[in-house]
Amino acid sequence: MNLPARRVVVVGVTAGRGVDIPTYDVQQMVGRAGRPKYDTEGDAYVLVPRSSARRHERRVRVGEPIVSTLTRADALREHLLAAMYNGRVSNAEEMAEWYRRTFAFHQLTQQPSFEPTDWDCEHPDFDPIRYAMDDLLAWGMCKDAEDPKRRGFDLGRRYVCTRRGVIVTQMYYRPDDGYHLVRNFSELFSDDGAAEDDLQVARAYACRPTLLDQYVTEAERQVIHPAVTQACAGDRCEKAAMVALTMLKGERTPEILWSLRAGMWGDLERTLMVLRRLDAESSRWGRGEFWHILEARMKHGVPAAAVPLLRRGFRASEARKLLAEGYGVGDLDLGGVREVLVDLLGEGPVQRVFGRESNVNEGQGTVQDAGLRSAAVASGP
Repeated sequence: MNLPARRVVVVGVTAGRGVDIPTYDVQQMVGRAGRPKYDTEGDAYVLVPRSSARRHERRVRVGEPIVSTLTRADALREHLLAAMYNGRVSNAEEMAEWYRRTFAFHQLTQQPSFEPTDWDCEHPDFDPIRYAMDDLLAWGMCKDAEDPKRRGFDLGRRYVCTRRGVIVTQMYYRPDDGYHLVRNFSELFSDDGAAEDDLQVARAYACRPTLLDQYVTEAERQVIHPAVTQACAGDRCEKAAMVALTMLKGERTPEILWSLRAGMWGDLERTLMVLRRLDAESSRWGRGEFWHILEARMKHGVPAAAVPLLRRGFRASEARKLLAEGYGVGDLDLGGVREVLVDLLGEGPVQRVFGRESNVNEGQGTVQDAGLRSAAVASGP
């Protein structure tokens, strides 16, 4: 947002566990102060750790080179696929013309060896686009418009997005993450019983590039669940799988992994929407109910048997207590059960659940919708 201010206070220059906020982001915040047309001058205060004050002062004053994100393979793939989805590119010549309009190309022209007169789709500097297209084709994000089974990028062919590519683009999801989700859950569903194994589900959910490049320190290894360590030994998804498993089981995530859990929690809704759409529109796994259960478990940290209780309107802690006492959703309609539930949970929860069902029966919604909304009130990351 373009918000001007007379005075700006930047309260920190690090994020997470001491990772520096990029210098250009700090400078952008400082630049809010004293905007033209609003003020003739402005004040900016940047709070920095005392132990590293000089380093931060130097980097904020001096700045750092700005490099186009399109120099990263993951960003180039994502933007190229979006340009294809929007109808801006379909062949090599259009891709070259599209790239000429980017900041990445401008930076390329600043290289001493650059020859602007001969740059086209046959130039060696076009190779990053060629490699990006090879990946997108291999991952099923796009296809040859005339021969969908054809693999490998060809300068003389025309390409269009597949349904999978449309989904990840519309959801602003990285193509490599989308591909790994398809691969992971296809393998999970093809293995009898694997979808009932929490560790296997956690690995399928967590093993994707944005979560894989996480080095596991020895301190972190000490707190990672032994089952994860044994199953994921040497696997880059070890740390992410641990976090996903604690979310599924409702266990406390070790403090040392909180930042990763926060990131996974923040992207939970979008990832689950991507999975639902991939299932319904592309991969055709036919697992609609699985995603409802997975969402409830990741959000509320309950076993699968507790999800029907959440749908009836019980909160996560109440559902766990009922299961521990041997009560499932099938027992709620038995004679005399309300009195037992009052003894276990108290009058309030029982009145809330059964009172809501009375309202639902009068036409105010569904038990499932009302129950999950209620459960969501008391749950969080």
